Amino acid sequence: MARWSVTATSPSSSKTPHADGGPFYRRYLLDQAVSLRARAVSHARYRRLRDHLMRGSVDRKRRRWRIFESLTVLTANDGCCVYCGRTSQTMDHVIPLARGGADELSNLVPACHACNNSKNDKTPVEWWTGRWLKGSWRGKGTPREGGWSLDIKDAGLRELYLQAHEQTLAILGCIDEVLAEIEGEERASWFLWNMPFEYPSSFWTADMCRHWYASRIEKGKADGWPDSRPDHLRK
Repeated sequence: MARWSVTATSPSSSKTPHADGGPFYRRYLLDQAVSLRARAVSHARYRRLRDHLMRGSVDRKRRRWRIFESLTVLTANDGCCVYCGRTSQTMDHVIPLARGGADELSNLVPACHACNNSKNDKTPVEWWTGRWLKGSWRGKGTPREGGWSLDIKDAGLRELYLQAHEQTLAILGCIDEVLAEIEGEERASWFLWNMPFEYPSSFWTADMCRHWYASRIEKGKADGWPDSRPDHLRK
């Protein structure tokens, strides 16, 4: 007795074969599995594309900075982190690289590891405002009172936000000043002609050069970053 219906005698039929069918039914299951896998892969690609578009940038390889470029940034702001004032240890992208920020000196400021890790892929506005708005209401808070922040007590949401806004504007002003220092032509030229031009290595890092040339950098700053170009390049 035939085990297939008249309309399901071939894999191309639009009808679903009976579950007790022979090789045609197994072919049908295989076709369904391939179709589901193709749709799953397509959906995964869609999710990756959507996440990429939401981030606003592609995953880019970080630029490798020469020693004189790293020192130009790390020693700005008196060698202190632009966010907290501690000794700078790394360079931070003000607009995060993962969010479409430029991998250029015009987007870099000195920072400590703690602030750099805490800021992560946030802009200074997002990060700093979030820090100041992490208040506590201690069980008695309302939108108008009861909030406690770093240096404000019994405040409402409006007061906490205004304080965060004020502090964020202050940190943005500090960032502008430090970027102007980094991009200064005389200072940048001095580092170009007085600091090592090669890329850092495991034997000769930017931190080692920073300590090795600390007195020279201090003297250059005290002298107003004198022109160190060769004679044939001077005007």
